[in-house]
Amino acid sequence: MLAEAGGCLNKLDLVKLLFLLNEEHPTLPKSAMLEFIPYHRGPYSFTLAHDLKNLEQSGLLNQSTRNITLTPLGKAAAADGPSDLVRPVHSTYTRHGHLSTAALIDHVYTSFPWYTVNSKWEDRRAQTRHTAEIAIYTTSYEGVHLDGLLDRLMRHGIRRLVDVRANPVARRFGFHKSTLARICPKVGIEYVHIPEVGIPGTWRTDLDTFDSYQRLFHRYEAEVLPGQRNALDFLAALIRETPSALMCKEANPLCCHRTTLAHQLSRELALPVIDLGSGVNGGLF
Repeated sequence: MLAEAGGCLNKLDLVKLLFLLNEEHPTLPKSAMLEFIPYHRGPYSFTLAHDLKNLEQSGLLNQSTRNITLTPLGKAAAADGPSDLVRPVHSTYTRHGHLSTAALIDHVYTSFPWYTVNSKWEDRRAQTRHTAEIAIYTTSYEGVHLDGLLDRLMRHGIRRLVDVRANPVARRFGFHKSTLARICPKVGIEYVHIPEVGIPGTWRTDLDTFDSYQRLFHRYEAEVLPGQRNALDFLAALIRETPSALMCKEANPLCCHRTTLAHQLSRELALPVIDLGSGVNGGLF
């Protein structure tokens, strides 16, 4: 997109153009897809900001307060980029690249009102962010970026993310405990980590069949949960207080301990279990 624009773009323009690229071309290669959240000036991507910083450190671009500019090395890399991106990037830039920053924001705000809910311009918020009913919500981060996870939580009216991993680290940007604790509050979501209700990493071996997962979860229910009464009581209090989602990695809730944990809490609290999922067996359990 920077190469299409002649090598330099205003930061806000780049974010909005990449947002429109993803919206207008949903069949982009997965490696080129970004996800966005409603933020101060409409759609924003923390993952994109992280990637731009990495590209700058690699010498491919320079960032100032307002603009992003390709270096000679970056221009060469863009010229040698994937051919299947050339046409969609050209199409989106041709349609919108001539717009001023203000006009580009106006177009996005009008066409995609969801992304106005956190706008710093309160009079331009076209939608209101709702709060979900109290229930036992669960979710995963497998197959999504941090922005996709946060957007999912916001759309479902979740106000607190409860990390139930024993070891809250991840290779992908955004899913380490420190990153979640830093970014979640920026979009009005509290982050809490309760490692006591996680599954020891050493137990996660030879999980190659449905039966192997079931044996793991029976062991978890028999050996971990009975000894974590204080953590369970704390978690139950959080759930009663505000709409909260229990998070672990696996997209399929049937292959994740969060479902076993949620069902125990459901029996105690008489609340339904609702997996927000990521398109794999999501819904009411």
